[in-house]
Amino acid sequence: MVKKLAAFLIIAVIFFFMGRVLYQNWKVIPFYEIRFNYALLILSFLLLFLGFFGGCFIWKLTLRYLGESISYRNSLEVIAGSMLGKYVPGKVWFTLGRVYLGGKIGLSEKKVVVSIVVEMILMFLSCLLISLISLGFSMKFYSETQIYIAIFAAIIGIVVIHPNILGRMINFVLLRFKKRPIKFELRYIETLGLLGLWCLVWSLMGTGFYFLILSFYPIDLSSFPGMIGTYTIAWIIGFLSIITPAGLGVREGVLSYLLNFYLPVSIGIIVSLLARVWVTIAELIFFAIFAKSLKKHVLR
Repeated sequence: MVKKLAAFLIIAVIFFFMGRVLYQNWKVIPFYEIRFNYALLILSFLLLFLGFFGGCFIWKLTLRYLGESISYRNSLEVIAGSMLGKYVPGKVWFTLGRVYLGGKIGLSEKKVVVSIVVEMILMFLSCLLISLISLGFSMKFYSETQIYIAIFAAIIGIVVIHPNILGRMINFVLLRFKKRPIKFELRYIETLGLLGLWCLVWSLMGTGFYFLILSFYPIDLSSFPGMIGTYTIAWIIGFLSIITPAGLGVREGVLSYLLNFYLPVSIGIIVSLLARVWVTIAELIFFAIFAKSLKKHVLR
């Protein structure tokens, strides 16, 4: 109850201050510049869906490297079915949902847990790399010291995913879940390949975010790399938010702050709120597409 109350208060405070700033700046919103372009909005959704489908393919590939076979269709169904679990307070429901559904189609629960741990580490590191590269091009708010720190962190991350180190980290997690340690058999070239694929996925979704903004507000092409970096960095910080479900409130607060370097304050707040709606709608559609075929696994 304390954790739920804390999550509610954090979300309420963030949205309160965002709402107050939006109200104070309402009169200076450049409504004359707002033009809706539905083709660009559709394009933004398509790029976001490509990111979803890409993530499902990477999970299938990760399982194959771990010795588990799964069809691409099944990977789509399992991830779609567990996706909405991240909106429940606590980070565990998304994982438990995938473990449960994976078990329904005959996957080893231990291998599914390992694949998710690998996925989370690579997602986090790929976000960091994409943010470093894209914001490095933008240089809107990076100081030289921050760049060096980010480069150092990226190098450490690439070292960490070496199988000898990553395997020990995963076995530590398995012990926390009261599972027996495994022999980690992913090769370094395979983890680097998966990392590259995750970088591609985040680039697609970041590009979709750019077109989401462009669908109603003009933004220079020079800001394109910055939009990708802004989206990924907000995702990282939202992901690290342990208390709030799916980084709710935290991600919006980070987005609205970072967007101030590229957009008027009021537009930045509106975009940060729309981004949440944008992702949620896409996830609901993704879930709805595979919900019917998912029943056959759940009802086994």
